[in-house]
Amino acid sequence: DEQRDRRLAARAGAGDERAFDELVERHRASLLRYVARRFRPELAEDAVQEALLSAHRALIAGARPADVRAWLATIA
Repeated sequence: DEQRDRRLAARAGAGDERAFDELVERHRASLLRYVARRFRPELAEDAVQEALLSAHRALIAGARPADVRAWLATIA
């Protein structure tokens, strides 16, 4: 749920790698589907990996998205 995602994002931003791993686990499959539909399916895996790396850097830099799922989709 969104509240759990916000807590995980805050913890990930504070350096908790397990929290970020959980965010990835919660959203990776839906991001892959979204990117595969929007762009070329064969590029989805790489695009999602890059988006997750960007998200991690943004969280460490202080980003605190209100809707993590939508935020990740925007990055992807």
